[in-house]
Amino acid sequence: MKQKNLSMHGLRGLLSFLVVIFHAYYGLVSINLLQLMTDTSLVDSLGYMSVNLFFVISGYLIIQSLNRHRQIKNFIIDRVLRIYPVYVVIHLLIFIVGPIIGYKWMAGISINEYAGHFFSNLLLLPGLFTSLPIAQLVSWSLSYEFLFYILTALIFGTLLNYKSVMGYFILMIAIFISISFLYFHPRSSFFIVGILIFKLIGTINVKRVYKPWFYFNGLILITILYTSFERFHILVSLLLSFLLFITIINEEGILSFVLQSKFFYYLGNISYSLYLWHTFVMFILKVFMHKINDFLEPSPSILFMIFFGLSISISMMVSHLSYNLIEKRFTNYLKHRINEKKKLKANNELEIDSFLISK
Repeated sequence: MKQKNLSMHGLRGLLSFLVVIFHAYYGLVSINLLQLMTDTSLVDSLGYMSVNLFFVISGYLIIQSLNRHRQIKNFIIDRVLRIYPVYVVIHLLIFIVGPIIGYKWMAGISINEYAGHFFSNLLLLPGLFTSLPIAQLVSWSLSYEFLFYILTALIFGTLLNYKSVMGYFILMIAIFISISFLYFHPRSSFFIVGILIFKLIGTINVKRVYKPWFYFNGLILITILYTSFERFHILVSLLLSFLLFITIINEEGILSFVLQSKFFYYLGNISYSLYLWHTFVMFILKVFMHKINDFLEPSPSILFMIFFGLSISISMMVSHLSYNLIEKRFTNYLKHRINEKKKLKANNELEIDSFLISK
């Protein structure tokens, strides 16, 4: 298999784009500039399907990453550096500006409440404990992601060396939390689809199902998932996601061909930043939408296109900067510093060992 799956990378870009459409619709509804449709199932499917398929991608890539690292500490450091740099920048912006402008629940909160919410959101707890107020609208999925990282790391690590009593105990605790996680948050079961794909991809001959007349498989499957997502039992959605992801892993068919284009490759690069920044951008844009509506008096569909067009274009510009300055430059700087410390520690240990041997 190639080092980088371009179809999977492009799929991340497509999914982040669909999430922006989902939030653009509900963003206008929230400020009473768009009437809520009687049947919102098609719009809701954009959000639900996109995030659930993000979980499938994570399930696949995280197990792949664990197999590559083989050391839990390195894996966790890698995941923290992936999730937190962009998240913390937005987190600080919200908690600095939020109380000043009365953002959501931040108006008039006490110092103690502020501190409690600051750290609960920093630790990504509101997505798991819904009674806690959430500062970043999309960060609930990061709560799922990070708990998944921790649980898979614990299970993976203890399976490598679980002969001690403590190893068995940690394994049992991790399994218990995993079952509870699945029970209280059923959507987390989409991580399992990615894990299964990773484990099975080497044992099943997926190319056998690909003939020229099957090149529409991925497109048909993602269309079914979109148009009927909420009507399906979750088990059906899991099965369809499994079948869809095989077409992505195999990188065959018209959907994979489209996802490998330069546009979706670029969207895949900035997808994480786009996912986090777009609601922040929309919050600012909402302030001006009433003025745009009063000045142009457009139809609801035109108003939506204006809001979405502004949201996606500005979000992409911000995400481009975020990707290059934070995800790449700043994160690479942190990785370099960590590696330098590791080398220094290793050299010191070597010098100590050499000294002891000489004695």
